[in-house]
Amino acid sequence: MKTLFESFIEMAERLPPKAVKEALDRESKMVESDLIHDRVLSWMDGFSIMIFHRFIEAVKVHDKLIAVVLPPEHVAAYRELVKKLVRAGELPYNALRDFDDAFWGSQETMAGQPA
Repeated sequence: MKTLFESFIEMAERLPPKAVKEALDRESKMVESDLIHDRVLSWMDGFSIMIFHRFIEAVKVHDKLIAVVLPPEHVAAYRELVKKLVRAGELPYNALRDFDDAFWGSQETMAGQPA
């Protein structure tokens, strides 16, 4: 059985860039409700998706997210989504730099991964 995070990433990777932010909005609202009502199988997966959503929202209004440490595999997948959105013009070019700044603690464990 796939985790909540794995299911979300697979869905987001298949979507056209224009649809990713809307899907993330909906997923984050569902996860928040699930966390409140104790329905999420993995607290970390739910927290991770909500943090990524907050990062995307911050980028949209030219704000920054306070540095957060997430599992390295989550950070790697989210970074790929940010790159996809930047390439498609859905996020500003500086979003990737802001992402790296926000998730710097997780980046230490990803040393050697290409940008």
